[in-house]
Amino acid sequence: MRTVVSVPIVLLLLLLSCAPDTKVQMNKAEARKTLSQTQLDPRIPPPDPSRYKYNIAGKDWPNPSLLIRREDIQLTVKAASIENKIVSLDELASVLTALPPSAWPYGKVVAVGQPGLRGQDNDRLIEENRAKTESVLNSLGVTIDWRPIT
Repeated sequence: MRTVVSVPIVLLLLLLSCAPDTKVQMNKAEARKTLSQTQLDPRIPPPDPSRYKYNIAGKDWPNPSLLIRREDIQLTVKAASIENKIVSLDELASVLTALPPSAWPYGKVVAVGQPGLRGQDNDRLIEENRAKTESVLNSLGVTIDWRPIT
């Protein structure tokens, strides 16, 4: 009788060990999702300076432009009809990666600027945000075109 009971248990253990590990599959799916949230669409071309080096006026810049402020980032994307959207540094990468390729007519380049008028102690805070913003953009493989943002 003891042998009869152990055979079903052994069979059950064998079946469970052969079953696909859904936790591993879910982790792979989550990793792919996270990776896609931290990379720009591969259809976005590399930056093309010949298309933007003479575009001095910020109001005509179609690609994403970022104004680094003391507590957040102001995002404008003319090609995607986004005007002055306030974005936290924590969400900057996901907001940029969610943009369609049509929002990047100059390729993987953003115009980045800082406010000209600043209050007391804003220099230190803006500089901290500038460094963090630069790090996020570098991790996405985005070229930074430093310019006045109006």
